[in-house]
Amino acid sequence: MSNVSVLGETLLSFISPHFLKFVQELNPGISRSILQSDLSELEQTLPNDFYELYEWRNGSLNGFPRPFNSGDILDFSPVELIVEEMKWELYGDAPPTYRGCRLLPFIKVDSDSVAITLGRNYFEEAHIIYINEVGDSYLYCDSITSMLTSTVECFASGAIAVDDQGNVEEDYYLSSEIWQRNNPYALAEAISELTSSIDVCTSEELIEDRDYSRGLDSLTSTLATLWRFRPAEAITVLQGNLVKLKEINSARGGGLYLTLDEWLEKVE
Repeated sequence: MSNVSVLGETLLSFISPHFLKFVQELNPGISRSILQSDLSELEQTLPNDFYELYEWRNGSLNGFPRPFNSGDILDFSPVELIVEEMKWELYGDAPPTYRGCRLLPFIKVDSDSVAITLGRNYFEEAHIIYINEVGDSYLYCDSITSMLTSTVECFASGAIAVDDQGNVEEDYYLSSEIWQRNNPYALAEAISELTSSIDVCTSEELIEDRDYSRGLDSLTSTLATLWRFRPAEAITVLQGNLVKLKEINSARGGGLYLTLDEWLEKVE
């Protein structure tokens, strides 16, 4: 068995007592050759754990009945849906990208998607991206393997628990430590991006509105990534620059879709 299939079966052992119908409706795995054939038009190498995931199970047409923060991996789509979703028809001629790279969606979360960034170094760079309903994308985590590992460890540690009524409860402080540990590339990239975007948004030099706007977009995207990890380093950096960020943002007419105070309140 592959590492992904072992993790997958372990995850199912945690949820089966509460969501047996969902587990039974997961499609059987498919061969790598079928996957490669179905996705041949990508003309792009995919990470090995993507193939391992679909060799284990071919997703489900029915979403997980009780969505929770660390459980997005349970909603991975059958490859037949991926073939349709990768057309990005909702976005017309401007499909979402991440740093110029095309994206392959493989998870649906209501109107949002989780995708693989095509063309990244799958061994040394985080490559799982979250795309919201308007097409904004931000870094999610390192890999499919790190998603599975984090979710399994959350169950094993008690960070996630299911009560007798099937309600899923998550201790975000404990789960964030697990996600930090299993996603070092995403965490490092996000903290680096946070620092550089704050430098732009608090610069004493006169910068063009366009450059400030780009810095602001980078800041808000990075905050979306870091919400899952809640690293103390990022909280400290943001707290230390909070007054100046708010003063300059106010002077430029605002623009943060999520205020800095609200973000800190959620993660502290």
